[in-house]
Amino acid sequence: MNYIIIDVPPYPFFVYSGDALYRPGDFHRKRSGIECFDLLFVEYGNLFMKIEDNSYHLKANSALIIPPGMMHESYRVCDEKTYFHWLHFNAASSYRISETFHNYIKSQHMLPGRKSYTGMMVLPVFQSLSEADAADVIQIMARLESLSNNRYVKSSLITKGDNLNTPLQQQEQFLNLISFFALPEESSGNQEIAPMLMQYFQAHYAMNINLQDMAKIANCHPTHVIRCFNKSYGTTPVKALLRIRMQQAKKLLESTDLTCERIAYGVGFSSPSYFSKIFKKYNDITPFEYRNAK
Repeated sequence: MNYIIIDVPPYPFFVYSGDALYRPGDFHRKRSGIECFDLLFVEYGNLFMKIEDNSYHLKANSALIIPPGMMHESYRVCDEKTYFHWLHFNAASSYRISETFHNYIKSQHMLPGRKSYTGMMVLPVFQSLSEADAADVIQIMARLESLSNNRYVKSSLITKGDNLNTPLQQQEQFLNLISFFALPEESSGNQEIAPMLMQYFQAHYAMNINLQDMAKIANCHPTHVIRCFNKSYGTTPVKALLRIRMQQAKKLLESTDLTCERIAYGVGFSSPSYFSKIFKKYNDITPFEYRNAK
């Protein structure tokens, strides 16, 4: 999991935003060199995005923040009608990207040459919001949007209408919006470890992830990772990852003609035989029997 860490104040500022409706078969074209952050938020459907070498599957209520200048594009076409919101913003101060979760990144610190303390805004590159938070985010984004890209009507951007918000009102709404995506400063690192790893699993279930990898991502001891998962979800991180892989495997068995071997490797299993063994353990039938029953 990657995190965007922005020194604040000053706080990030709103540039402009819009929405987009894609048809099955449409895709986000390759872009690079954009000198601002690009926030994508899917309201419904599926958007398959890649930032440099990292791939992300955005489903309903999922958000992706693309850092300035980074190449990004779809790695797969939309498989259903997909509606998403996009917003460009910029940082008025320095920012950096971290691959691990550190407790200290949310603590206050003194910047060189300043007499007052400042903090940090920490934004996960990829995350999923609750239904309640997603509803609030959608309302705010709709108020900020002035551009639209409807692939059912035309492929080029069109103006949605007069934006009645003043720049100050836009900034106020944007800061309210970005607060839904920033990690809360008052929360402890222990409370964030399990949800953060669960989001990582959702985005990277196809990768080979072991307990040591999880500990490195969370920047803590493997035993502590297990303890946090048990407290938050009542299960181990390894079992949680297996359940996510099972969910993805069942979707592929139901909706594609891919062989069980390709599905096994595609959802992160080291061999088809191990996949079949785990699948039967969780579902009481083999992958082949499951597909034939649908």
